[in-house]
Amino acid sequence: MDYLIQKKILLITISAFTIAISSAYGYNDFTFSVEQPELTIGSKKTPLLNQQKQTALSSIAMQMQSRTDNDLMEFTKVSLHEMSTLYKEESIRAGREYPSTKKKRQKLYSWSFSTLKYAHYLQEILESIDTETPIELHIGNTGELLFIINGLPFIVNGPLINRPDIIEQRIINTVCSYKDCDVEFPGLQQKSRKKNIIIQAGWRMDEKKQPEYVTDDGLHFIFSNIKNRARKQEICLNIIKELKLIVHALKETSEKGIFLDWDSMHIESDAEHAYYRIIINAFGDAVIVNLMELPNIPELTKLSLSWIKARVESKPYQQNLYVDVLFAGEVRKQLMN
Repeated sequence: MDYLIQKKILLITISAFTIAISSAYGYNDFTFSVEQPELTIGSKKTPLLNQQKQTALSSIAMQMQSRTDNDLMEFTKVSLHEMSTLYKEESIRAGREYPSTKKKRQKLYSWSFSTLKYAHYLQEILESIDTETPIELHIGNTGELLFIINGLPFIVNGPLINRPDIIEQRIINTVCSYKDCDVEFPGLQQKSRKKNIIIQAGWRMDEKKQPEYVTDDGLHFIFSNIKNRARKQEICLNIIKELKLIVHALKETSEKGIFLDWDSMHIESDAEHAYYRIIINAFGDAVIVNLMELPNIPELTKLSLSWIKARVESKPYQQNLYVDVLFAGEVRKQLMN
């Protein structure tokens, strides 16, 4: 057989073999460790805390409340001091970060400045307290502490809305290091607030179709070309991770008997805490989730709601996402060039 003919047959065979392999969904496994979402009921500002920690801190608060005015004053000062310290620490930590875009940097630095300003304000209030300062302590039904100091309200909380346990643990540790605390402490050890998100995804290449990055549960990210493939995969995985985190959060919420209104569901940004709320119904119930990518691509989130709903209900669903259209700005430039 002529050499050129043999070479041509070999090339055709290799080409057909390559297309056959690249057309398959070769899934790879990826695991991400993420913060557990928090659920808020009715109020956008009042998360449901771990009940054991609520019981311990509110029990100590009631003891201080029932003792002398000096005990209540010292408890108030400790609470303000720990809050101020935690807000300062978080402001410094945030100031060391350098987000990838100018918009994210401005948002983070604004939040860092506001956090430090509030920390200084708490310290000023703390230093103004003396034996003549009128102090009231109110304990909510779910264990929240509210101080009224000289007529000014201060809710005991920390800068990270999804980690109420940090400020509570610090107050408990400080107060109980020099005062008698008649309270049970089982379960106060910090529970793991991490959740593993497992993704099975891979590239689908086909001569007759646009390149796609697909998941085993129905997400198809469709691109016009395969340039910057590693960067495209990185962004897709971050988005998939956040979508699956939303599915996990909503599924757990539904299992608790809380109504999910898919028609009114939307995401709200929380500039004060750098987290995001998924408002799940008209009552204001919400899930608080740490999202970095989705809030910047609101149209993608809207398009994905049908997929999210199907996954929450454990139903199959294919969602095609045309990335060239959905992405914009700097991210689009990085992906398309």
